[in-house]
Amino acid sequence: DLEIDIENPDEGDSFEPGDAINIKAAVHNVGNDNIRTQVEALLFSDKSEITNAASNVKDIGDDDEEEFTLSLRVPFDSRKIKKNDDFKLFVKAFDNDHEQINCVISSVKVGIELPSHKVIVDKANTKFLPPVASCGDTIMMNAHVINIGDKSNDAVSLSLSNPELKVDKRSDVFGLDSFTSHEHNDETRQFTITV
Repeated sequence: DLEIDIENPDEGDSFEPGDAINIKAAVHNVGNDNIRTQVEALLFSDKSEITNAASNVKDIGDDDEEEFTLSLRVPFDSRKIKKNDDFKLFVKAFDNDHEQINCVISSVKVGIELPSHKVIVDKANTKFLPPVASCGDTIMMNAHVINIGDKSNDAVSLSLSNPELKVDKRSDVFGLDSFTSHEHNDETRQFTITV
């Protein structure tokens, strides 16, 4: 009783590790009853599931349509993302009460590409401790960086600056292996700041 149309992303769209894949899908109830509907997105490589996300449940009336939006992030896990793999995004809509009976799936092929040289700050694992400070307090900042590039980078340096707080700090220079090396492709550097 359900039909699904993936409106975003388009077939062949490309993403990098850390990117958010914003998904928009229109689900049409072609049945005769209201259906409590949920949408789930699953990103697969040639070999296995990489990550997934799910929407909130929406009631779709008979012969009615609802638009679902959800987002999943391409992980930084280089063991799951291989350079020459093919990737597919499956989007399924299902009756939240009777998934086995009422479920529909559509898919689009997407690319996960590695730029030649690119080091990014992993915001999810970069933190100030404590997160709130007053004048005179000393805080620590742990900055986590990842090389999502296809090539190693021997000259990475981090800078932390805020002119209003008179902060201008720079880390030592260090190297990061390529994303595909599976190890030594990320580092954490710590800064100490007195407010």
